[in-house]
Amino acid sequence: MLMRRMCLIIIVLMIQSFSGCTGNLSLENDQSSNNCENKAEGGVVISFDDSQNIPMWGEHRGFLKSHEVKATFFVDRWAKLHESELAILRNLSQDGHEIAFHSTNHEDYFEFLDEGKNASDYVDAAILPGLEDMEERGFSATSFAYPRGHRDTDIDSLLLEHFDVLRGTQSNKVGSESWMAECEDLRVFRSFPIITTGESESSLEYRENWTNRGLEFSERGNVTLLFNGHGIVTGYGAVSLEYLEHFFNQIDELGLPYLLMSDLGK
Repeated sequence: MLMRRMCLIIIVLMIQSFSGCTGNLSLENDQSSNNCENKAEGGVVISFDDSQNIPMWGEHRGFLKSHEVKATFFVDRWAKLHESELAILRNLSQDGHEIAFHSTNHEDYFEFLDEGKNASDYVDAAILPGLEDMEERGFSATSFAYPRGHRDTDIDSLLLEHFDVLRGTQSNKVGSESWMAECEDLRVFRSFPIITTGESESSLEYRENWTNRGLEFSERGNVTLLFNGHGIVTGYGAVSLEYLEHFFNQIDELGLPYLLMSDLGK
């Protein structure tokens, strides 16, 4: 099972690389904009994941505010959060950011399937208890991001009974809108990783290429771009302030608005 998934990931990356060479960005979209009932608003959605990064999000709250950035923060392990972390989340919410849900304990949906469980089991164990923990701490969520981006249409259909929009990653395209979304009909979106510190030269080139192409593509019409990160400066998948400054300046120069995940799929 693990080998099969690794092969699928490699194939996806090869296809993406080929698409980048052709310069045809529309190949990223699974759903034709001609068939949209609900066209994308146009703008940029930036999200950050995982409760372990809350202290760094709080430390750089002023940096985000200085660039007038509005982001979505996907939080897991609500039952284990300290008051200091909850205070940071409250402050971020007051700044206009969205606080969203990222599972009870960062449960991987594919691991549930490997253990012989199903989508309903995942909802019962990885969603409902964490939502209750979240609400007990004074928060509620309309957006959900899959841990590691692992999802399928079975779990999507169940989770759309609890959330307005879902976010995956580039690892699985079936039944989801592109990270360069021209449509919002499915209410399930992919996202593209923000460039992180310590990337290999080939990975950096690949991500820079697609990030720049996506931003250029957004000028052609109503296209919503979705990017995801984790830590800021430190932590897993950390993004440097230098790169974020460059990235935010690119967005500002294009005049693209910042959107929250909850702005999508309406």
